[in-house]
Amino acid sequence: MRGGIVLRSLPRAIAFPGKRLLHTGEAAQTARTTSSSLRDSPKFDPTDTKAVFASKTTNELLFSSLLFEVCSNAFIVKSACQVIHAASRIAAGPASFASAPVMWSVKNSTFPHFCAGETVHDCATVAQHLIDSNVKCIVDHSTEELEIEDAWDQNLRNKCKLLQEASDTMGVAAVFVPLKLTSLGSPRLLEVMTHVMSKVCIAP
Repeated sequence: MRGGIVLRSLPRAIAFPGKRLLHTGEAAQTARTTSSSLRDSPKFDPTDTKAVFASKTTNELLFSSLLFEVCSNAFIVKSACQVIHAASRIAAGPASFASAPVMWSVKNSTFPHFCAGETVHDCATVAQHLIDSNVKCIVDHSTEELEIEDAWDQNLRNKCKLLQEASDTMGVAAVFVPLKLTSLGSPRLLEVMTHVMSKVCIAP
């Protein structure tokens, strides 16, 4: 099982408008249209659980409640992580079949709750379900990006590919993709820039 893609939900009332992910030249136009669009959007009330969970079945809510209850137990979480890590190591070796039951169980139980899929295309169905419920998405690819110089160019290409795929596959449902700057450039340089900017900001 590869790294998953997390779709973090954004109520449409606070999501950016538009039919696709924005290119740089469109940012100014979006800034002008966002305020009027938000004024016309329905107000999102997180305390209105009837509206928030309207698209969920009773069984889905019960499973989510049970899953979070289990996750609140540190011993169970620690033990499960150890089992999954061991299964992952076995899966990479010649006896990969031995890890199949564990990986299958994870992929068909907890994985769908926290991740929308292993690829952007896998996420399309979940994204459509969310947009039907008046919710847009933050697309967060959960694989770890290397913070070394040799990986910067590849990280950038992967991020551009993710942006394009999210735009092509999810369209209006995808409104934001997190960007990890330390995977695209020197962390030391970013530290220096932050230090300089902080001095400029507090200067009289």
